[in-house]
Amino acid sequence: MDKPAMIIELKWDKNVQGAIAQIEDKKYTDALKDYHGNILLVGINYNKKTKEHTCIIKKKCFDFFSPHTFKESGICKK
Repeated sequence: MDKPAMIIELKWDKNVQGAIAQIEDKKYTDALKDYHGNILLVGINYNKKTKEHTCIIKKKCFDFFSPHTFKESGICKK
């Protein structure tokens, strides 16, 4: 597949690492267990006081030999 699936967890006055941890801890990716493409895990936090958001993206790369490999793509702040 050339287009990844995406799982997004939104937080309010928390942190992006907690959002990604929730996706992984609660096994949200299990809903896509038969998907044979890459999966993006996206954690977004909105800070009510500063009106800024932060975002982290982890890419779950599908590979025949190790289909559960995660690579952290980076953190952005706006």
